[in-house]
This record gives sequence, structure tokens and C-alpha cells, in this order.
Amino acid sequence: MTMNRCTLRTIVFAIGLAPCAAFAADPPPEGKEEAVKERFLGESRPLSGAPAFSTEARGALAGLAGTTPEPRMPRDPARAVQHLAEAERYLNRGLILEALSFAADIPEGALPAELLPRQRALIAKATVLDPRPGAAPQVAEAAFEAAAQKPVFQALAQARAGQAAEAAATLSAHVDALTALPEPLQVRALPYLLAAAIDANDWATGRALVEAFQGHPGLADSAAFSYLLGQTALQYGEKLRAFDHFAVASGSADKWGHRARLQMVDLAVAHGGITADEQEHMLMRIYGAWRRGPEASETLLRLEGVQIEKGDRLAALETLSTLMTNHAGSPEAGEAQARARTVLAEAYRRFLNEGADLNTVIETHARIARNYRFFEGFDVLAEKFGNHLLSVGITGLAAQEFRLTGEYLAAAESLDLFETPDARIDALRLKEAEALLAGGQLERAKALLVQPLAAEDARSAARLASLRAEYFGRTGEALQETADALEATPSGYIRELAEQYFEAEQWDRARLEYLKLAGVMGDRLATPDAVNLFLAAERSGDAALSKVLGELLAQRQDFDRAALAEEVSLGSPIDPDIRSDALEALVERASQVLTDVDALVEEPAEDSQE
Repeated sequence: MTMNRCTLRTIVFAIGLAPCAAFAADPPPEGKEEAVKERFLGESRPLSGAPAFSTEARGALAGLAGTTPEPRMPRDPARAVQHLAEAERYLNRGLILEALSFAADIPEGALPAELLPRQRALIAKATVLDPRPGAAPQVAEAAFEAAAQKPVFQALAQARAGQAAEAAATLSAHVDALTALPEPLQVRALPYLLAAAIDANDWATGRALVEAFQGHPGLADSAAFSYLLGQTALQYGEKLRAFDHFAVASGSADKWGHRARLQMVDLAVAHGGITADEQEHMLMRIYGAWRRGPEASETLLRLEGVQIEKGDRLAALETLSTLMTNHAGSPEAGEAQARARTVLAEAYRRFLNEGADLNTVIETHARIARNYRFFEGFDVLAEKFGNHLLSVGITGLAAQEFRLTGEYLAAAESLDLFETPDARIDALRLKEAEALLAGGQLERAKALLVQPLAAEDARSAARLASLRAEYFGRTGEALQETADALEATPSGYIRELAEQYFEAEQWDRARLEYLKLAGVMGDRLATPDAVNLFLAAERSGDAALSKVLGELLAQRQDFDRAALAEEVSLGSPIDPDIRSDALEALVERASQVLTDVDALVEEPAEDSQE
């Protein structure tokens, strides 16, 4: 028999992926039942879902019925013993969650000391038999000390923790002990134990377990048995026989059926029987059929890999988003975060820098953003998108993008997703103001520019001053900070604002800003700044200040005297015998400006016009 393309496609679609209503069912809501395990199991991890019939659930149901919920059981030793016996009866009937619930209802200290090992063993056995998807309990070996068939449960704990070789070694001399377990527990334990024996290549233990499987009619016809027989055939290189077993198992709506479907796809890919598009379609349907536990998470990672191989980064990002949302907290979700960062960076690098048309760029960003607004680090890419829009003149959409990005960062922090420095929020607000100014939306820009910065950041302060100066250049309206803020500002943006006023020939405003700069810089005031201050003072009619500055400039040789003479007549030649207190006089005048800056800032705008 040969495995051809038609055979593979037919079997995978017709058998492995047959629609089933149960496949599409969402997993039950997840919760935690930690306390009882912390008390009794040492190295255990919390369960992934809430036990059935818990005290809280009974209380909620009683409340719906209009009755008073039953209070938690008091510390009555007789009732505690009764509850323990009831939990053991549920366990032996294979009702694992009910057993855990009864055990959790026993208050600490209610049982006699001699029964505590029995309670500990009960909880340990129920934990390693937990049927919920994704449960992989870590149970301390000491928890089984009082358990009958202790090696069987130790091996089961190892098998469920992924320690196949250890599980096979523990069980190898105690396979017969399985028969002493109640039949419902044998049925639950055998699939995990046989899977461990196969993974460990322990064929002697494996054959004994296969015989145990065949002794249970329900297991002999189960998807688990067919899947594990397929795995055994693969180990021996009998791929066609393995495919047949997987095809039988694939019709089941449980995790064994899910695993079988994935194996069928693997075999089809290995033999070149399906294209990448077909593989993607199959994996999507397989995930739709089983969306629980690590098997589902791993399916999404495989799907993302196929989509990347096809070059479809947008589809890959949507798959990774589904994984991080539907399987949050899983190891696969952590891996998906790392992958998403790489794929996002590459996607934005390509569609922003490789000449894509504007409509494609906007649509691509919108498709990504709907899933990644709350993804830490996405704000950097969103800002790049906004910068791209700004560079091509789409100022309104750019301003909207900067605003949305800042709002989502603030929302993420309020939801305790991640923290964002205030300086980052400030920077995005200034970006929005820049886009609004570029688009002529001056009133909206003003509403942003009059707001104080949330963080003390020199770069943001300089940018704010620059944008305010630009706004002044567009409207003639100066947007000033308070006196306290001015005294704390760095010299760079004071100089920039002064230069803006100077170029606009607003001499009185320029004189004021250059005086502030002189107050900050002291004797480090650069000569070009001193020259501009001199000219602003001269042209605004401040004769006293221009005289002091003339004396100060006469000390310096690093400026063009002839050019300055062309700019303004000094009235009389500068005396080479400069007064030694010229600089002190300037500093005193500048300090006076800084001290009384509020009054100067409130000077009417019309008085500053020449």
C-alpha cells in the first residue's frame, strides 16, 4: 500500500476533521483551588479550574434559589471523618472533582492526627488523576506514603509531569499493582502510563500496559488506545500502520482525538501530500475542534509557524493574539509574546519602508492594532505609523493615532497591565500637537500646548517650547509657563524661544527671553546670545540694558564688530577701558527678570509690538 496525495487529503478532511458539535464547545471557565494543595501536597501547583460542588458554588446556587447557603463545615471530628470517607468513595468511583471538593470542605485541624496521612494520600491521588485539560500536577513523593499501590501513583505523577523515563522505571516492577485499583481509576491512569512507557521506549512495560488496556472494553475501543498504538507504530517506523490508528482516533472529540489529527497532518506534510495553504486550513480547523490545554496552545504555535513560512505575517499575528488571549498564563503564551515582538517589528519595517501604497499601510495598521493596542511595546510601532502619516501630510489621522496610543498606554497602566513613564505620555501628546499644528488645527493644538508636562524631562520641555514658539509664529499669541516652571527650565529651549521672537522681530519679547537665558547661564552666556540680547534691548528702547551689554561685548573678541555696527549705531565708540562690573550688572538685571517674571510675562502683547 502506498500513501498518495489523494489518500492523505481524503482521510485528513473526511475522517480527521469531521465536524462535531462537541469540538466547538468552549472550555469551562477556569478558577483556582490552592489552599488544600498547599496544606497537603508540598510541591503541588494550583488546579486550573474550580472543583465541582465547591462551597462557593453551592452558596451561589442556594442564593439563586432564595435559600440561605450552607455554612462551611464546623470543626466537628465526626463530620470530618464522614467527609473524608465520602471523598474516598467519590474517588474510587472516578469522580475526581467531587472528591477534591469534599476534601477541600474539611477544615484544617478537624481530623484526628492519625487520619491526616490518609487525607494527604487522597488529595494526592485525586490531583494526579485530575481530568481537566492542561492539568500537569507536581506532587511530592511523600504525599503517597499512606496510599495503597503507592508505586502506581508515583509513576502516574511522574508521567503527568512529563518525566516519562522516571515513570516507566518506577512502574516497571509494579504493573500488576494496577489491577488492585478500582476500575474507574485504572481507566483514568492507563493512558498516561502507556504514553510514558512509549516515550521512554520501555517496551516490556508497554506490552504489559497494552494487555491491561485490552482487559477493559471501554479502553480497548478508545481514542486514547488507538492514538497510543499509532505512536508505537511510529516508533517502529511503520508510518502507514500509524496513520491507520490515528485515523481511527481522530474522530474522537477529546484530546487524544486532537493529538491524532495533528499526527495525521504531520505524516501528510512529511510525505509531501498537502500544500502550505492546506496545512494552514487543517490546523485552523483542528484548533477549532479542541481549544483546551497545552495541546491547543501548541497547535496555535504550529499554525503561526506555517503562516510565517507562507509570508503571511498579519495572519500569524492574529494567531499569536488568539494564543495570548485564550491561553494566557501558559508557557506557550510566553513564547507567543516573544514571537509577536519579532513578527511585529518585521511587519512594520516592511510595510512602512518598502513603498506600500498609503491605503495598504493604513489598513494593515488597523488590522494589527485591533489586537495589539494593549501589547507592551506596541506604542513604539504605532508612533512610527503616526510619523509616517505625518510625513506624507495625513495630519488629522496622524494626530488621532498619537492620541489613541497615549490613551491606550494610560488605560493599560490603570488596568495594571504594564507601567508607562509620564515622559512617554508627554511625548505622544506633543506629537499630537505637532500634527495638529501641521494641519492648521490651531485651537486643538493650543488646548494641548497650554497643558503642563507630567514629567520633568529636558527633551519634552524643549519640544514643548519649540511647539509653543511655532504656535506663536502662526498666531502671534504667546503661550507661557508659570514663573516656577520657567526657573526650572533648561537653557536650550529658552534660547530657542528667544530666537523665535528675535526672528519675528518681537524685540521686547526677545529681550525678555534673552534676559532669562542670561540669568540661567551667568558668565557662560554665549557671545551670539549676548549680541542678540544687545540688539533686542537697543530696538525695544531699553537704553540702560543696551549700555551694559555694549560694555560687556567690548570685552569679547569672538564676534564681528563691523557686522554689528551695520546692524545698529552704537551712538559713541565703545570705550576700550571697560568697567569691571559690566557683567555683574547684566547678571543682576537678568536675576531681577527671573524674580519678577510673572509681571513681565503678563505685559500686554500690543506693548511688545514695535
